Amino acid sequence: MDNGNIMQIGTPKEIYELPNSRFVANFMGKANFIEGEIAGNDGGCTVIKVADIPIKIPKPGNAVLKQGNKAFMAVRPESIKLVKEEDGTFNGVILRATYYGSKVAYEIKVAQNALIVESYNPQLIGMFVEGDTVGINLDLECIRILL
Repeated sequence: MDNGNIMQIGTPKEIYELPNSRFVANFMGKANFIEGEIAGNDGGCTVIKVADIPIKIPKPGNAVLKQGNKAFMAVRPESIKLVKEEDGTFNGVILRATYYGSKVAYEIKVAQNALIVESYNPQLIGMFVEGDTVGINLDLECIRILL
């Protein structure tokens, strides 16, 4: 609900995984919103261009998407994977790394944006430190496109 208005009805799983607005996505947990432009469709996927990089989203959600329109990718912090700089779809710089034991919460500068990333089990996969340049990969199945 927002100011007494019902914004979306569904199970917690449906609302978390398929939010119909930025408000709902934030209400049900943390979300990053990455601005792009709808570039069309390719084999059942919606293609959104972000900084001239085409990204194919297999399950874009329920928004009515038209080529050329501005849109946002809603990306949950756990749906972003950090890798070595040369292995990423795009790169960013670690602004902050906070160790919580079972996870590390990162704030990463990508172009003019800051992304929130949660990386689980740092004992196994290690962690990056502030100032590191990292590669960023997205779990495409988990991204939803919102207007």
